[in-house]
Amino acid sequence: MANVQENIDKALKTLNINRETRKIILKEEQETAVKELLSGNDVMAILPTGFGKSIIYTIFGLAKQELRSATTCVLIISPLKSLIEDQIAEMTSLNCTNPPR
Repeated sequence: MANVQENIDKALKTLNINRETRKIILKEEQETAVKELLSGNDVMAILPTGFGKSIIYTIFGLAKQELRSATTCVLIISPLKSLIEDQIAEMTSLNCTNPPR
C-alpha cells in the first residue's frame, strides 16, 4: 500500500504545480476512494455536490500513469455537457488521455 500512497502523493504534486494558487488536500472519503481504485476495486462514490468527486478520478488517472500500468479506463457519467467539457479540458491539460466525446 506504500506504493499506492506514493503515487497518490506524486499525482497531488502534479495537480499542485498546475494549480499554483491553492494546495490540494484530499478529504478522507476522496483518499479512500482513490486507494480502493488503485487497489483494483470498483468504487461508486456518492458524495454531495461540491464535495470533490472529480478529483477522485483525476488523482486516480494521474497515479495510474505514475504506476505505468496497463491502459486504464475511467467511466464518468455526468448529466451536464458543460461539466463534461470542463473535465475533458482538465484531463487534457494534465496529459491524460482525451476520451472520445
